[in-house]
Amino acid sequence: IRTKQVWNTYLKGQLGLSSIIGAVTLVVCLVTGMPGTGVIVALSVILTLIPSFGTASLSFLVAGTAAITGSNTLEMSPIWFGIIILILFQGIHIFEVYWLRPLVMGKSMNLHPAVVIIAIIASLSLSGVFLVLVIIPLLSSFLLIAKFIYARMVGMSPWEKAIPEEIV
Repeated sequence: IRTKQVWNTYLKGQLGLSSIIGAVTLVVCLVTGMPGTGVIVALSVILTLIPSFGTASLSFLVAGTAAITGSNTLEMSPIWFGIIILILFQGIHIFEVYWLRPLVMGKSMNLHPAVVIIAIIASLSLSGVFLVLVIIPLLSSFLLIAKFIYARMVGMSPWEKAIPEEIV
């Protein structure tokens, strides 16, 4: 039951993270006059579900589109507009990967943000995109199981806290 809560919490954290990135993408697209804002925001919400890889691939896709179509509001060449969009979307990517994802996932999964970053980088290095989709809830589930085993080994109930919250 508790592992199910871990996975539900992970899903809620992912949806919250996707919503934040979608809102940031919407603001950037509206300010710069990017054509196809609705499609780009929808893609950002979906691709944010893939840690690291999603927003990075989106930035190159959107920059290519910007370099072809140009801006609806800014008067500049499409190539320069594409470069500006690439820089802005890479900024969103860096913000998401190194600050927002570790913060949101760390809080929702009770993990230190550094553990989240290391787990994502290690899973990308070792097995690619597929493991990175589930590494954080797997890590949290393993931590829950380890706490259960430890509590049973020392004779404590694994379902009760060692120190009641009223005392702390």
